[in-house]
Amino acid sequence: MTTIRALILPKPITPEWDWQIHAQCRQMDTELFYSHDGEGRAARARRERAAMEICLGCPVRRACAHHAVTAGETYGVWGGTTERDRQTMIPRARRDETRRRRALRVLPRSRPPGTQMQWESQPSA
Repeated sequence: MTTIRALILPKPITPEWDWQIHAQCRQMDTELFYSHDGEGRAARARRERAAMEICLGCPVRRACAHHAVTAGETYGVWGGTTERDRQTMIPRARRDETRRRRALRVLPRSRPPGTQMQWESQPSA
């Protein structure tokens, strides 16, 4: 006889994401909101201005910008903010922590985290 167990799933987080349904950019091409390889400064500035024009009339602009800052979105135009705009909004301590985390690497020759170094015992004299 087989036992049937109830599958326990996490609670849905849709209330936190419902704002995206009302975004003006929802059905638009994402290329307008994200930079391309080899994009020059002038082209980038034009693209960002065009994306921000769309954001200006968006009913969920504030929620979008808030998400971008709190979620650490590092690329693209979100809620009328550019990547550079958001860098000034993210608290310095958080930026420093992110840099430290990126700099921390476990090398192949390193011991796995949580293991202790085994010291060789010294012969007694």
